[in-house]
Amino acid sequence: MYWEKLLGTHGISTQHAATELNWQLPDLDAEALMLKKELVNALEDRECPTAGLSFAVQTQCMPIATSVVIEPAVGGGKGIFQLRHTVDFTRSNAKWRIFAQGIPAAELADKVCQLCHKYYQWLGNAGEETQAEVVETQTPAPIGAARSPVYALPYGL
Repeated sequence: MYWEKLLGTHGISTQHAATELNWQLPDLDAEALMLKKELVNALEDRECPTAGLSFAVQTQCMPIATSVVIEPAVGGGKGIFQLRHTVDFTRSNAKWRIFAQGIPAAELADKVCQLCHKYYQWLGNAGEETQAEVVETQTPAPIGAARSPVYALPYGL
């Protein structure tokens, strides 16, 4: 964990292949797949370390088990995104924080890279967070959940 923090803090990526593997996408969604490929290429070009994080592109209603979610901003129009992460950067936590909103697609890779650097700064300092940092503490309903007769927020199904 200490090596991961040290290398990540200084932007040294040791696992380029991990950038490609740690993604969750909706089934048969060409838009989400294209966004993921663009982000992976941009993160590799920037040599942005992502080890220890997992990402999801949530363009439609789907259960997520990840630490970072990239989703279209509500009411933001096409090509505008929101970036959120779990409070402790684990896949199993149900408490979320909004990292950035209203992000144009052209700036998304930079924001994801900033979030990765925040993660490496956070490693080892987990107990030192302040309540002022908490922006959102409840699990937001997935996109389309209001229209889904199957989705139940308490159960996530």
